[in-house]
Amino acid sequence: MLDRIDACTATENRLSDHIDQQIAPFHRRVELLVTIPGVSTRAAEVIFAEIGADITRFPTGRGPGLVGGVCPGNHESVGK
Repeated sequence: MLDRIDACTATENRLSDHIDQQIAPFHRRVELLVTIPGVSTRAAEVIFAEIGADITRFPTGRGPGLVGGVCPGNHESVGK
């Protein structure tokens, strides 16, 4: 069982290194995403991977939030 855990840990480390290499040219953008409360470095990398480097494909500021599923909404029915 310990060998399996070690193998999984090695695979995880190898994949993390590969992700770090691929995201390196976009390090500054990832740093900016991390400034969002609750967004870790790995989450920022995932967001960047989903949205991509070309933000101009979104005509409004809501586009990236909709793609990432983090677009805020207020759907309360109190008082109605």
